[in-house]
Amino acid sequence: MGGAISNEQIILIVTSIIVGTLARILTIKEDFRQYLSYPNAYMIHLVTGFVAASIGAFAIPALMTKNFVAVTF
Repeated sequence: MGGAISNEQIILIVTSIIVGTLARILTIKEDFRQYLSYPNAYMIHLVTGFVAASIGAFAIPALMTKNFVAVTF
C-alpha cells in the first residue's frame, strides 16, 4: 500500500478544498471594498482561493502518511 490513498484521506482532501474555497467566497462577499468591481477580479480571487485550498488540502494527508516528497511540493 505504498502509493495508494485511503478513502479517509480522499474525504479529508475534498472537504478541505470545499471549505477553503467557500471561505474565500465568503471573504469576498463580506469585504467587497478591497477587491476590484470587475468580474475578472472576482474570478481571479476565486481561482486563487481554490488553488490555495487545494495545495493546503494535500499537505495534511501527506504529513500523516510521512510522504515528505509530497509535502515539499
